[in-house]
Amino acid sequence: MSAADRMAELQQQLAVVHKYSLLEWIEPDKSVGLHRLVQQQARRCAGAAGTAERAMRLLGEVLVKVMPIKGESVPRNFAAEMAAAAKLMPHAAALTRHEKKMAPGAAAGWLPVELHANFARVYELRGQLTEAEEGYRRALQMREAAYADQPNHPSLAATVGNLAGVHRRQGRLAEADEGFRRALQMEEAAYAYQPNHPDLAITLHNLAGVHLDQGRLAEAEEG
Repeated sequence: MSAADRMAELQQQLAVVHKYSLLEWIEPDKSVGLHRLVQQQARRCAGAAGTAERAMRLLGEVLVKVMPIKGESVPRNFAAEMAAAAKLMPHAAALTRHEKKMAPGAAAGWLPVELHANFARVYELRGQLTEAEEGYRRALQMREAAYADQPNHPSLAATVGNLAGVHRRQGRLAEADEGFRRALQMEEAAYAYQPNHPDLAITLHNLAGVHLDQGRLAEAEEG
């Protein structure tokens, strides 16, 4: 089932629940309000029917779709986009908490990797570096599994670089240096025929910044 089909299915299910006044659309952001007792009963019924996790997977896909901040993007309207992201963060946190409780094998691929990466980016922008590191590590773990036969995939290199960026902000400069070097090696392999690719320039700039922080001025200038 495609993401579009899953979205349509979710909208149909929400419409049925709305018909019986069990939820309401809250203006102006069109969020969904659900009575607390209805939530409790719904959880019991969903758990008994074995549909709770399927519904949560659908929610994960919806969160990725509506998230205003993607990957390494810089918000164009920082205040507005961060405010919109803040409303989604509790839902993402609830899903990731549930994922942590699952057996390692069962949790593999349970949530979209973009959910971990995008919300890690929000945490990073908010200065919540511990949470950002955790999200990027989970995204890295998933992408390493997904691209096991493509170890230099650009998405994998980007996640390595994102994690290194968090380490730099935490003052863990040796780890940041190692991470940016790894990302650079991956990008040099991925863009062997595109030596002027923007991703390479960004990683070189970031690595030079780490060298500057470390007082390695000659290497920073070279970068």
